[in-house]
Amino acid sequence: MRSWERRESARTGKPVPQVLAELIEQSGGKWEVIGAMANMTHQAAIRMFERNGISKPKSKAFAFRGETASLMAHCKKYGLCNNSVSQYAQRNGISKADALELYVTGQVKKHHWGVPQ
Repeated sequence: MRSWERRESARTGKPVPQVLAELIEQSGGKWEVIGAMANMTHQAAIRMFERNGISKPKSKAFAFRGETASLMAHCKKYGLCNNSVSQYAQRNGISKADALELYVTGQVKKHHWGVPQ
């Protein structure tokens, strides 16, 4: 029996890694959506990627200064509080990457509660 990714590769004429990369792109990186698009459970979708040696980045990961990681990992690297960065981004209607850039470059004044400003 042939697997979904092999059938899709034969149907489209694209190599299997490209088919799986496009599946990640179209699904937004969510396992449940990948499974639904491939007409399988999300567990089967995970096994399909493992079988082909392809790792999917976490759906909440984003690129910042050439490194792809979660907000928590980026903040840990730069010694920032991820809740502060996340709330700043939400409050100002900007992306988390943009908020992180503002924090890292010192353009956001840190406020310490209970300390005279």
